[in-house]
Amino acid sequence: MRLGDGSFREDLFYRLAVAVIVLPPLRDRTEDISLLTEHFLKQINKDSKNVPGYEHKTITVEAINFLRSHPWPGNVSKLQNTLTRAMLWTDRKIIPQSKMVPDNVQKMFPGRSTAYFGSNVRHHGR
Repeated sequence: MRLGDGSFREDLFYRLAVAVIVLPPLRDRTEDISLLTEHFLKQINKDSKNVPGYEHKTITVEAINFLRSHPWPGNVSKLQNTLTRAMLWTDRKIIPQSKMVPDNVQKMFPGRSTAYFGSNVRHHGR
């Protein structure tokens, strides 16, 4: 929906848009990825501490470098989902790069199984 194509009422837009914050996409803020990764890891570890069998996890430098090199078309939510998935998919305490599988990778490489992107990826419920 854009203001210019007539699909959103201009008067309503100006009532709602009291303050507009322009935030560049994550792919243009690679310096933020390490900080966001640290924040999300802390949050996921905190939220998962009472889950039976869960162990506190960290991430390798190689995995962080991979995250910094990814274009992140879905921005911060995609980064958070990728980290959550990686933390669930690994049995290790330190998450390797092989577990960093952004959810859009499947669309980029149709016909490849998720196992192609990581050696121990499991599909729960399938």
